[in-house]
Amino acid sequence: MALKVIEYRQLVQILALFMIVQFGGLLLSTLVFNNATYQQVQSSQVISSPASAVFYIAYIIFFSVLLLLILKFYKGIFRLVEGLVIFIASFEVFLIIGMYLLTAEI
Repeated sequence: MALKVIEYRQLVQILALFMIVQFGGLLLSTLVFNNATYQQVQSSQVISSPASAVFYIAYIIFFSVLLLLILKFYKGIFRLVEGLVIFIASFEVFLIIGMYLLTAEI
């Protein structure tokens, strides 16, 4: 199997898409926290102590390893997981934009 080399143009396209996604996330976060006070933003934080931060890191690592093991042994389930991730992410984006447009004062 030959090793593929990413061309310069492909690398620029990947980096450009990465930056578009990051700036899109920043834009969506400004829509979510539009006109929010500092107390409202602070109360929305899930992690409030170092112990809960360690718990969430362990939680993420455990389920990442579990997902990698499942994908390794059941190769056909990758398309299902991929489709589910795309559906949930798209639904959340359109839900945030839709709620912003519905609640915007005209």
